[in-house]
Amino acid sequence: MRRTYFFIAFVMVTGMFHAGFAQELGNPIIITGAAGGQQFPDVAYNSRDNTFLVVWEDVLAENFYEIHGVLVNGESGQPLGEPTVFMAANIGIDAPEIAYNSRDNEFVVVARRRGNDMALARRISAQGRPVGEIVELGPSYGPTFFDSASRARVVSVVYNQTENQYFVGLGEPMTGQILFADLSLDLPVDQIGAGTNPAVAWSSVSNVYLMAWEDRVVRNTGSENLSAQLFTNTGIFIGDTILLRDQDFAEESPRVAYNPDDDQFLVVWDERIGFSEGLDPMTLTDTIGQIVSADGSLVGSPIPIEAGTAYTLRQDVDYSSPAGLYLVVWKGDESGDFAFADIFGRLINRDGSFASDAFLIYDAGDDNTDEGTSEQYYDESKLPVVAVNTNTGAFFVVWEEAGTTRNPDDRDIMARFVAAQPSPVGEWMIL
Repeated sequence: MRRTYFFIAFVMVTGMFHAGFAQELGNPIIITGAAGGQQFPDVAYNSRDNTFLVVWEDVLAENFYEIHGVLVNGESGQPLGEPTVFMAANIGIDAPEIAYNSRDNEFVVVARRRGNDMALARRISAQGRPVGEIVELGPSYGPTFFDSASRARVVSVVYNQTENQYFVGLGEPMTGQILFADLSLDLPVDQIGAGTNPAVAWSSVSNVYLMAWEDRVVRNTGSENLSAQLFTNTGIFIGDTILLRDQDFAEESPRVAYNPDDDQFLVVWDERIGFSEGLDPMTLTDTIGQIVSADGSLVGSPIPIEAGTAYTLRQDVDYSSPAGLYLVVWKGDESGDFAFADIFGRLINRDGSFASDAFLIYDAGDDNTDEGTSEQYYDESKLPVVAVNTNTGAFFVVWEEAGTTRNPDDRDIMARFVAAQPSPVGEWMIL
């Protein structure tokens, strides 16, 4: 007797399949809610002790800041103790950025002294306490932007684990400085040209640095474009300047994340695309990205990370190896009116495709007030930064928050975890 077997095969139609991820948001966390203004944060992760270090400008008076910081628990995000003063001067210090030294289990914070534009560095212990004296690195000129609420970064730092050294990017003219782990000066980098707002990252596979910046030399449109340059571990140029973007309007405020799984960088920036009638200011912006290989070649086309909210600004990015994803964060508002900016994010796959739609990370609520002409008095949420817990793969997003008070002297630093949960999307066929 012949037996006939029947089977049903369920096949995912690959042409209709994409790897989707649903974001899981933790509870909002107040990092510092002290009286007065706290603004312009940055964050780095300590993989040994499972802690983050958050730093920010503490406002003492108008245009007069100190750099403060506090350790937070790597799982809960809750502060561990009280904030500590990391940098202080009689003319004020601004624009902090921080990196973690995995060999010596400590951090370094860099910032810029106001008045003479001197870039500074200081070691911070794993316990969140200053180590040694503040070190002068050299001048870093250039604007942080039009006002203190929407500034970009004028000094940037990354740690090189292979060489146990730091690379610091400086602006106007674009240059850099390599530092030993004890912050003694090693090698200066040759000047590249006119520009500002550097962002630096290090390839652990190829042992090279990438610095991106707003370029005012190589530009065809008459406005700032985005350029980048590769450097050896000794600060020598590798190849020519890389032109990332040159559109009709300015490309500004680059940030860079490194992906060791593919030995690639993702550079993100905000791009001014036009104007909208009836808004003050009227500028419309998008958030764009570009993958760059560690050999300096561009991978794929520019990525329109957010081209629909009309107003996006001051983005940041990091890469999670456990998740195999980038998270890009920015402040934005769908109407294009910066009076009501919130914090948004989007997950990006390793190849630059979208792993999620843009999603809201935090909305403090709107007070429906439309007064003044400066972003200092408008944005409720701004200047987000992100770092990855490399043990869990979760992203820790930190930002400056004013709620609906519209008071530049009353601003807090807040945070929230973002985790990615796979949710494949596709269509099935029965064969």
